[in-house]
Amino acid sequence: MSGQWDAGEDRVSDGKRRKLDRLGALIAGLIRIWGATWRIREDRVALERARKASPDGAVIYVFWHNRIIMLTYACRGRNIQVLRSGSKDGQLIAAVNERLGFGMPAGSSSRGGAAGLRKLVQSARRGLDTGITVDGPRGPRGRFQGGALQLAALSGCPLVPITGSSARGKVFDSWDRTILPWPFSRVEVRYGEPIHVPRGLSEDEMEALRVKLEGELRDFHDAVDLECDREPTPPHEEEAP
Repeated sequence: MSGQWDAGEDRVSDGKRRKLDRLGALIAGLIRIWGATWRIREDRVALERARKASPDGAVIYVFWHNRIIMLTYACRGRNIQVLRSGSKDGQLIAAVNERLGFGMPAGSSSRGGAAGLRKLVQSARRGLDTGITVDGPRGPRGRFQGGALQLAALSGCPLVPITGSSARGKVFDSWDRTILPWPFSRVEVRYGEPIHVPRGLSEDEMEALRVKLEGELRDFHDAVDLECDREPTPPHEEEAP
């Protein structure tokens, strides 16, 4: 079963990186200003249960990509580790996230994704949380990719579903249908129950678990959306024409 790991190789020039860094600083500032108007309500009861069940106290947050703006602001300053891609988009995201208090480890200079996975396993064993958009970075929307399962099995840390939702906001016409709550909106941040992934599962067992968790994560996001009077976002294949 393949994951979504990136080796972290830098694929932009020094001049382009400086431009992306300046743009990242601007975007991070806008997120801080915009998010400061939100009324965030966060329930951490399930999260604390997950920490107690984790060997090193660390957890692996899993969520859909379209919640990324809400959760980037709500979880800022916690040193959550997010793997950095060496692409242009990855460098821009890193420039934003580093200013908002996220850790952005890169993989080694070797080709392939194993280096990125090793980095996150090492971080988890040091007690650092990880954040993974399980249908990212480019979709398909609402489809759970396997990398988070690999990380959970190797690190022993539980997966913790997390979502954010709001009744009022803009839904962008992007592949993931990113949600941006309007200023002064109420934003609900919720955590699901911890999910442990045992080591030694066969490829078929991992695939069955992936399919099961995809449905559970979708139900979790949809339930919070409905509670917030928001229409749930369908996965890519089920989107109405």
